[in-house]
Amino acid sequence: MIDRKTPPPYGIIDKIRFPLPEQEILGNGLSVHTIQDGVHDIVRLDYSFPAGSRYASLPLTAFAVNQLLQEGTKKYHARELAEKLDYYGAVFKPWITSDTAGLTVFTLSKHLIHVTGLVQSMIIEPLFPEEELLVFLQKRKQQFLVEMERVSYRARNRFTEVLFGENHPYGRTLREDDFQLINREVLRHFWENTYSSSQSWVLVSGKPGPSRLKDLKKKLAAIPLRTEKDALPSFPDIESCPGKRHVIPMTRHVQSALRIGRLTFPRNHPDFPAMLVLNTILGGYFGSRLMRNIREDKGYTYGIGSFILPLHNAGYLTVVSEVGSEYTANAIAEIYREMEILQREPVKDDELDLVRNYMMGDLLRELDGPFSTAETYRHVVDAGMDMSHLLHIMETIKHITPGEIRELAQKYLCPEDMKEVIAGRMDE
Repeated sequence: MIDRKTPPPYGIIDKIRFPLPEQEILGNGLSVHTIQDGVHDIVRLDYSFPAGSRYASLPLTAFAVNQLLQEGTKKYHARELAEKLDYYGAVFKPWITSDTAGLTVFTLSKHLIHVTGLVQSMIIEPLFPEEELLVFLQKRKQQFLVEMERVSYRARNRFTEVLFGENHPYGRTLREDDFQLINREVLRHFWENTYSSSQSWVLVSGKPGPSRLKDLKKKLAAIPLRTEKDALPSFPDIESCPGKRHVIPMTRHVQSALRIGRLTFPRNHPDFPAMLVLNTILGGYFGSRLMRNIREDKGYTYGIGSFILPLHNAGYLTVVSEVGSEYTANAIAEIYREMEILQREPVKDDELDLVRNYMMGDLLRELDGPFSTAETYRHVVDAGMDMSHLLHIMETIKHITPGEIRELAQKYLCPEDMKEVIAGRMDE
């Protein structure tokens, strides 16, 4: 008879196997990374450029360029591009971060060369048509005005301003006046200085086949890149806004958005892997301490969490939540209480084992198949690292001790080092 009262034993994930990418530098200087894996005849292409928002003098420029690449080129009108991509069954996704921007394309292997030709037309010869630019600005401005009424949006923007300074590339946020400053000349100037950079690279994943991969590399080698080493803008000093607590009054809202956190470091910092473990315990998964206390026990919010965002030249840790206005002060106190407990008491073995399994399972998901692996690999390479970084994270997850976690909390979770942003009401 089956014993339905006793759950089956769970296994510990010890190793995660994943394909190692191959790298080749083409004649034009373009670095091409390849992950040949998978059972279906599908290919994913990732184009990455040093064209994130930090490189633009105006907050909206980098995003506008990235979005408008598909709105018309010297060879194709916007509608023609859309129809051809649809005909080939390709999926096209522009993306942007603070440091990088790019394009991700999924296509059937048999259409790879045709689709690549369309995408490269967007990269090499975009027109940024006036009509499409005006439509884009109108839509984005309307979206911006709606978002400005949301406590979460206001808190997020103000938090980066507070951490990095309002004029820092990582701290600048979009203002309503910025929409009037964007024009075709601004976009073309930014595009010329970023999307032909010698620091661009391409990731090919899936099952292109040897012959198509060879043809693809010939096509990629035709992308004109600047041959000289690009001198990226110098990174200015960070000057955080003075004061610990920053409040944005929004009295019509029944909830307040909270952001509590501090500056940390890039992905290549020696403490980064261990900080991932500490963050997971604090607020990085559904069973975290913040969730158990502030959501499950106190009922102050529907959801709370924390995350670490590594940037190329900095990084930050933040606790994020929206709480009932009447619970704002109590929620803040409980957040600091959980940080102080981690500084004072070692994590128990059963909780640490649960976190180890959760994090290893999460890594297993991120490396499941060529396309998930490609997504993870892109973030690692964009940070200037290789897959050995993931191996280091795995080893840290498996072997970190409660004592090391407590020491890390004492170093990075000090309440006096935290900045607070509250958008909404703070009922006492």
